[in-house]
Amino acid sequence: MAVGEPEIDDVSFLNVGGGGGGGRNYEQMGGPQMHSRQLICSQRKATCITLVIAAAIIAVAMISAFSRPSVIYKCGRDSLDNRSTSAAFQPIAESGQLFPWNSSRLPQAVKPNRYDVRLQIDLDSFFFNGSVSIQMQVIAPTDLIVLHSNNLTITKYYVKSHKSRSRIDIEEMHVYKPWQMVAFKLQKPLAVNEELDLTIEYEADLVSKLTGLYKSSYTAEDGEKRCYIMSGLFFLPLNSFNCIR
Repeated sequence: MAVGEPEIDDVSFLNVGGGGGGGRNYEQMGGPQMHSRQLICSQRKATCITLVIAAAIIAVAMISAFSRPSVIYKCGRDSLDNRSTSAAFQPIAESGQLFPWNSSRLPQAVKPNRYDVRLQIDLDSFFFNGSVSIQMQVIAPTDLIVLHSNNLTITKYYVKSHKSRSRIDIEEMHVYKPWQMVAFKLQKPLAVNEELDLTIEYEADLVSKLTGLYKSSYTAEDGEKRCYIMSGLFFLPLNSFNCIR
């Protein structure tokens, strides 16, 4: 290589006009050709460039995935705060009064241990009624029992001591539909480790949505349309992780 000529490393020049007698190579000209050429990188350099581009794409994807806003849940003894709920927010119950609980997460002052459920379904009118008795244990002193309820009309409710079977007076009941919650305010606080039974009677129409207890239908081989009841698929309440259903 002559002094002053550019150094060529892993690069080859190709004449646009092709090979044969019409093309002149580098040695014939005694220096760099002046015709149009394509610059071809070596396979090693092409592989390196491809890997760098792929790594950059993966890095951008990971940054986008992990930079999305996340919800942080804080667990507490008697409450679980979340989302946009703040101390200044006061939900209004169906009665027009303040709902006594200001978080879309349930309090943890009471813990359910057992459920006894009764259902009576009318397939002619697509209506049902029933009751649930929930055996609970008090974890922290409280005068409030909050649980989830969705599209149910509560017709009767009462609380009894599990041991003495004496009734515990309920001062008021409130329903807050946006959070699918019902709250029972007791006249006096419950003691820690006290066991009680909350009984609720309710009624509602069977719905066509795939939630809770719903109706569905099919066409039999004789062409007759027949209805049946489905249950147990989607009983989870709205945005709940801990719930008394």
